Amino acid sequence: MEKWHALLYPASWQKPKRAPSNLQEYISKAILPSMAIASCAPQLPPQGHGAHRNHLTARPEIWRRLEVLHSIVPEYFDNVSKWYVGRYIPSNDLNVPDGDEVRGDQFTLRSEGFDVQERMIGYPGNMDRVVRWVVEFPLLTVERTLHLTFQQTLEWTFDTSMSDLDVDRELFRTVCWTRTQVGETTKDAECALMVFIQPPWIMTPYELKSFSDCPGLRIDTETYKGKERTWSKVWDYCFRKKCHWFIFTTYRGWVFGAFSRGWTRGFATPVFQYNSTSPNILEGLIFWISSAMGLADGWHIPEVSEDCYVSFDYPCTIYDAMGTCEKCNEEDMAFALSIVAEPVTSHNLRSTIPAPPLHSFPPPPPSDTSWGEGSLGCLQDSLSENSLEDGNSETRLSPDGLLNNKMVLYPDPNALAPGTWRESISKWDGQANVLTTGEETPRAGSPLPQDPDDMDQSDDGSDDSTVVELPPTKNALGLWLTSNPIEMRFDDTYLE
Repeated sequence: MEKWHALLYPASWQKPKRAPSNLQEYISKAILPSMAIASCAPQLPPQGHGAHRNHLTARPEIWRRLEVLHSIVPEYFDNVSKWYVGRYIPSNDLNVPDGDEVRGDQFTLRSEGFDVQERMIGYPGNMDRVVRWVVEFPLLTVERTLHLTFQQTLEWTFDTSMSDLDVDRELFRTVCWTRTQVGETTKDAECALMVFIQPPWIMTPYELKSFSDCPGLRIDTETYKGKERTWSKVWDYCFRKKCHWFIFTTYRGWVFGAFSRGWTRGFATPVFQYNSTSPNILEGLIFWISSAMGLADGWHIPEVSEDCYVSFDYPCTIYDAMGTCEKCNEEDMAFALSIVAEPVTSHNLRSTIPAPPLHSFPPPPPSDTSWGEGSLGCLQDSLSENSLEDGNSETRLSPDGLLNNKMVLYPDPNALAPGTWRESISKWDGQANVLTTGEETPRAGSPLPQDPDDMDQSDDGSDDSTVVELPPTKNALGLWLTSNPIEMRFDDTYLE
C-alpha cells in the first residue's frame, strides 16, 4: 500500500513525518544550519589566515605531560559512526512526542522529509550566542536521541555552568555531558565527555586545522603558541574532571578526541565541517558520546606504555595566587607571600607548597620485545626543527609504533557486520594478524631489521610476530590510526 501511495502522490504532496517515526532516517539526513556572523562581532580574517585573538591564560607546566597527539583516520570514523547509527538508532515508529517537557530535550534540527520546527536564535555576535547555537541545535537533538534509544542515558544531560568562573570565559566555554546524583552539586557531578567551544572569530578554520594537527606540547619552552594554549586548556579541564573524552568545536568545525589513561597521549580526528555528510555531525556526536559512556560496540581508547597519574592534585606556586598578570604591585606580592606563610585556617589553603614533579621522569618498564638500535621501537627519527614545530612529517607509524605499546586493534571499517565487530584485523605489507579484542596477548619478539629493498616482498608466514619493522623512510598506515612519530622522551627532550 505504501508503495502505491508513493507512486500516486509525489513527495511534495506527502505529509512530512515526525522525527520519532523513523529516528534513524532523521539522524542520517539531518544537517546543521549555516551560522552567519552578526555585524557586531569581530571581523574574521581572510581565508587561510589566523585571527591572533586566542589569548588564553594557559602556560607551560611541568606536570602537564601531553607528549604525543595522534590523528584518527577520518574514513574509519565516518564508516564506524554510520554503522553505529544504523545498528542502534531505531527505525520503527516510537510513538512519542518530539520533545520531553520534564527533561527539556527535543528535536531542533530540520531533516529532509521530516516536520521539525527549527529554533530561531539569531546571528551570533558574542560568546553566549555561539554557545546557544552549539547547545540548542546539535547537542539538544543528540540528547533527545540518546534518551529515546539508551535507557542508561536518561539521567544524563548537557551542563553549561562549568565555565562560569573561568577567567577565559569570553574566549573559551565548556559544556559537560554529566549526571548529577541526589545531594551532589554540579561541581561534583560525574562527567563522561566535555564539549569545548570557541567562536569562529577567535578560532578560525586555519587555526582549528593547526589545533587538530598539533604534534604535542613542548616542555622546553617558556611560552606556548596558540594551538598549544588551546590544547593545554582542553587537557586541564579534562584532567580536573577525570574525563578522558572531549569534542572541540567552533560550530563551523568539529574535532572529536580523547586522552589515554595516563594523560600523556591524545587522539583526535581531523576537522569535520558543520555540513559534513561523511559522517554528519549528529552521527559523529552519537557515536562519540556512546563510546565515552562505555556503551556496546563503542570506540575504546588504546592502552599505551606510560606512567599513570595516581593523584589529581596540582602543585601550587606563588603566581597561582598572584594571577596571570605580568606586573603585580607590592600589595599583590605581599598577599601572595602571606598565603604561603600563614596557616591553612587563614585562607583555607595549604600552608606548605608541595615539591613539583621531577624534571626527569623514570623510563618505562622494559618490554618483552627486543628493541634494537635499528628497530623502530627506539623511535630514533631524524626530524628537523621545522617538522617538529608544525608536525608535518611524511613518516607515519602503525598503532604498534608507540613506545612499548600493547597491541590494541580495532575493527576493519570495511567489515563492520555485527558478527565480526569483536574481531580485529591488522595488515602490514601482506601480513595479517588476527587478535581478539579485550584479551591480553603477549607480544612476540621483533624480527631482525630488514633491508628496505626487501620490505615489499611477500612473507612466507613462518614468523608469527605481531611487530613489523619498517625503515624510517617507509610509510605505514594503521588500520584506524595514523601516528605522528614525534615522540618525547622521559628526560624532557625530543629525539633528534
